[in-house]
Amino acid sequence: MHEDIIFDDPEREVLELTDYEIEREKPMPNRLHAFIQTRLVISLDKRHGKKYDVATELTVDTPGKATTPDVVIMEKRPLDYFDDSPRETIPPLVAIEIVSASQGFSIFKEKAERYFAFGVRSFWIVQPYFREIYVFSSPRQYQTFLHTDILKDGTVGVELPLSEIFI
Repeated sequence: MHEDIIFDDPEREVLELTDYEIEREKPMPNRLHAFIQTRLVISLDKRHGKKYDVATELTVDTPGKATTPDVVIMEKRPLDYFDDSPRETIPPLVAIEIVSASQGFSIFKEKAERYFAFGVRSFWIVQPYFREIYVFSSPRQYQTFLHTDILKDGTVGVELPLSEIFI
């Protein structure tokens, strides 16, 4: 059992974490998480793929301990097929985390601080159950976008109709 992380999930009788959960400091993704993540990546790439790279599960070298956001938006640059570094040392422009049922919201406060300290310009928290996305421009400043809104992240110039995500 990993003592630094406790997921509050009444469905789990034993709170032993998998290697995935320990390494990424988040629960194993479920079906809802997977579909939301896929829709985000497809929609972001379709709308902004000429300007930005969009990737999933990219481990970034945040201060203190590396972090693995669900989705990142990065400056476009060519892939180096000979570089298989385990961590990305260039900060993404946007780090996106999708909330799972067993996660408390307080874990995202720490992640926001790590991401912004690393140089991330925007941090999104996707809340599937309420069909909302919180867009942080600093660890304490954010906007809330509902499933009927067009998300507008002015820090990087990204717009995204949330009806494409929360179908």
